[in-house]
Amino acid sequence: MDEIEIWRAAKQMIELHGPDAKSAALARAVTMRGQGSEDGFHVWNHIAARIADLGRQKPSPSETLD
Repeated sequence: MDEIEIWRAAKQMIELHGPDAKSAALARAVTMRGQGSEDGFHVWNHIAARIADLGRQKPSPSETLD
């Protein structure tokens, strides 16, 4: 999975899970490791990290309701 796909997956997880997106991604990472997929584990950890990055970004003034 390339970096752009990781960012897209992170955004989709946020859309689907809201504030629980990072936890959901980490749960999937654990599931992947449990199924023996280290690659899947690392991908989902990467997605969780990008979710955290997106959570730190501040919205632009045009995206606020002020």
